[in-house]
Amino acid sequence: MTKSMQGKIFINTTPNRRRTTKEDRFSKVVYDYFNEKLKKSKFSNKVGIVEKKQILKDITFINDKSRFYYSRTRWSFMLGFQQQDIVFVSKTVIEKKRFADSDMMEFSRASDIIFVPLVICELKIGKNLTTHQILTYSQIAREIRYISPFCKYFIIIDKNRKMLPETIARQAKEIDEVFESWEKNKRLIWRSVLNHFKYLQRLEII
Repeated sequence: MTKSMQGKIFINTTPNRRRTTKEDRFSKVVYDYFNEKLKKSKFSNKVGIVEKKQILKDITFINDKSRFYYSRTRWSFMLGFQQQDIVFVSKTVIEKKRFADSDMMEFSRASDIIFVPLVICELKIGKNLTTHQILTYSQIAREIRYISPFCKYFIIIDKNRKMLPETIARQAKEIDEVFESWEKNKRLIWRSVLNHFKYLQRLEII
């Protein structure tokens, strides 16, 4: 590491998760549905939709002597990202070039922009869903909303063939809503998304 990297922010990204063919098909169906609905809504000029993008999850101070042995000031930042399936985002994004003049930034291994999430939809195949997955994403939802407090976090299941609704509710305490059947609930999900946009509009967030 060179001296020019002193005091910069480093990025920690979660590796892209492998998807089965069924997960890919489910993701495309959900994305296409939401994309068409968003295009026809009054929020299309302020809100965008992205698929399988890294979302900022946490910010950590680090003091690594092996990395900053040449410097008196060894403190820096590490930004942690988590890939999310479908995300409604503000069209006002944070671009790397806005920080180009700062010695505190290093955006290696990250995309050119940081998305500001408004609604996150994590997609799951019901027959493969486990309580461990729900607990994991409940923790991820809590961390994302800690730095993105206006973000809603949903889990959408294609068909719930395995878990009792009570089990899901008990494990998903940090998740805003869990929808147990896409086909039965897709209109309800879209209304929930729209209602959140209206709430953000009243607060002048979007």
